[in-house]
Amino acid sequence: MNPAWTVRVSSTRDGSAGVRARKHGFAIGQPLDFGGDAAGPSALEALLGALGADLLLRFRDLCDRRRLPLDQCEARVDGRLGNAMVALGVIGEEGDPALTQASVTLSIASPAAESALQSVWQQVLAASPLVATLRKSTDLDLDLQLL
Repeated sequence: MNPAWTVRVSSTRDGSAGVRARKHGFAIGQPLDFGGDAAGPSALEALLGALGADLLLRFRDLCDRRRLPLDQCEARVDGRLGNAMVALGVIGEEGDPALTQASVTLSIASPAAESALQSVWQQVLAASPLVATLRKSTDLDLDLQLL
């Protein structure tokens, strides 16, 4: 059996989108936003956040199952578009608005052996549907950093 997931998205009066997934809801702001006073994270930021959360939570879960202690765990995710001006609809701009590059650095502090942590990282990357999907269209740089 291969299940499917469904979310419902509706526009809100403040210009954001309300997303419902099962019994949960969250807001996403404009597709791209460069300002600091936005009503919520942009759609691009939500995508990058989902990638970071996928890897961080999978890593934590697998470490728990293998009884590998983690003292600290944080993901930093950066992304670049081919041409953000095309994505914003600037007249005369040409190029590709696609996400062309994303990098994730998972920074961890743990007394566990580095080889065990690297093994977990490789398993996490192999099991992530977001990594598998983005690798088909985007240059991904995925690093585990031991503090």
